[in-house]
Formats: sequence, structure tokens, C-alpha cells
Amino acid sequence: MKNNNIIKLNKKVFKPTATSDLLLNSLIKQKLKGKVLDLGCGSGYLAINLLKYNKTKIKMYASDVSDDACKLTKKNAKLNKLLIAVKKGSIFKPWKNDKFNIIINDVSGISELVAKKSPWFKNISCKSGPDGTKLTLAVLKDCKKHLLKNGSIFFPILSLSNEERIFNFLNKKFKKYKIITKHDWVMPKELMKYRSFLEKLNKKKIISFQNKFGLYIWNTKIIYGIPK
Repeated sequence: MKNNNIIKLNKKVFKPTATSDLLLNSLIKQKLKGKVLDLGCGSGYLAINLLKYNKTKIKMYASDVSDDACKLTKKNAKLNKLLIAVKKGSIFKPWKNDKFNIIINDVSGISELVAKKSPWFKNISCKSGPDGTKLTLAVLKDCKKHLLKNGSIFFPILSLSNEERIFNFLNKKFKKYKIITKHDWVMPKELMKYRSFLEKLNKKKIISFQNKFGLYIWNTKIIYGIPK
């Protein structure tokens, strides 16, 4: 997908990643409808592109715990002449009395232990817990309260977290869920400096990856789900 949108970035705000693009392309194929909430909006990358490229009309809402992120999303929405309702706050706190047709969860989903050594979280904190599931599970536990009838949630599961723990929760608490996209990635060279450290985390099942011809391969799965 060609991206002709104006997206300003900020060192204090998490930048869109390859996982962001994977999530975006998966969402556009779904032809979203109604009220859509982007949790962990960052620069507004997902919200802006969905408003531009989704084939059906949607109303876009976005929030982030970072004040800098909220300001940047508002700025980018204005630059692209788009209307996005933006609120600051952690997860669902800004949306106590609101319900949506679609929730997109793009909050941090990798082990904090890995994040601290990765190239992705420079100047930005990662508060997803040692196994990377803290924020994802918090969203999944409360999403039903904020979904309209037949509403659904879309989110990534990264194997640089304890994905088994997340799938166990989905099996217990969700009516149905499906992996709609999966993509393999090569571990970045910045992390390959810590091979023994990564091997220990892999052995403890805090993260998971495969060693193929000396390359460490991890993956992102994009999940569609409806809670019970």
C-alpha cells in the first residue's frame, strides 16, 4: 500500500514499526465499520491511514498514555485534514462510558527485558512487564466492557513475549478468535549481541524464536477476536 499521508514523528513518541504496517494492512482488508478505537495511538499512524484507506466510512477515536503522543496525533490529523477524537490516558481510562464497534490494541507487547536492549525503545519506556503480556492482557480483560454488540478487537501478538500466556487467556475468555496474519522477522543485529541472554529467555518461555542457520527468527501474529 502506498502511503501518501503526512506523518510527523517525535523522538519522545514510539515510531511506527513493521508490525504497525502488518496490523494496518490486515485491518484494511477487514473493511471496518462504525466507531473505531485506536489504543496506544502513538503518532496517529494507524488512525490516519485507516481513515484514508478503509473502504467504508468510520469514526475514529484514539488514545495514548503519553501526552506527547496525543499532541502528535492531533497535529498529524490536522495536517491530513482528518477528524480524530483524541484523549490522554492509560488503556480504557479515557473511555469509561464509551463503547466501540472495533478496538485496535497497539500498546507495547514485547518483554521489557528485551525492549531495554532493542533498537525500538530508545528514549521511550516499555511497561509491558518481564514477559511482555502485562498491557495486552489488561486490554483483553476489559475490552468487552467497551465493545458494542458483535464488536471485535484486533491486536498483534509478538513472539518476543510469552504468547502462550495470551493464547491461554483467549481460549478461556473469548467466544472466538483467529490469526488473520502471521509474519516472520529476523532478530535485529542490535539484539543479536545478546545471544546467551535471548537463549535463556527462550528456554524459560518468556519469549520464543527459532534458530535457523544461525539466524534467530521471531514472529508477529495479528489476531481478530470477540470476547465472551
